[in-house]
Amino acid sequence: MKVFSSRGSAILNIITILLVAVAMFVIFQPEYARKKMRRNFLAAVRAAEELYNAAQTYYIAHNAWPSAAADIHNRVDAKLISSWEISDGKYSCELAYGRGDKPINDIRCSPVGKYATVMFYQVILSESALNKRFCWAVKTNKEAKEMCQHIGGIFSHEVGGRAVPYAVYLIKQ
Repeated sequence: MKVFSSRGSAILNIITILLVAVAMFVIFQPEYARKKMRRNFLAAVRAAEELYNAAQTYYIAHNAWPSAAADIHNRVDAKLISSWEISDGKYSCELAYGRGDKPINDIRCSPVGKYATVMFYQVILSESALNKRFCWAVKTNKEAKEMCQHIGGIFSHEVGGRAVPYAVYLIKQ
């Protein structure tokens, strides 16, 4: 008995496999992107905590706040980009300083990625005494606000008057 295989059925099988692969990509890709951004966001939160601890340690040792990221670079597992920035590919942190003899004003860490800072960014430390922690999320971005709430943020206020208004969440100490 002869078995016949047609080219048409082989092409049909290939098309079916491709359609299934495309359907799986369409279904699972958005969830993968969300999980990746959430992972990078939490990495930024951890990095900001690490920088906060390094800045406090520096203050205890030198009785002064660090004047640049280079002062605390050896205490942080990341690459020093400039005298004010530290990054490891998942997050980017910047130390913002006051003028004159004021101590550190902010340590800002945000996830790295396409449009990451447009979606939300993390300001983990604020105020001259480094005693308040905030999470900033773009007001219209539901996912960003959920991430701020996920790390314990309680809505504090909105910051308008910018191109992009932000919702600011106070993070419990």
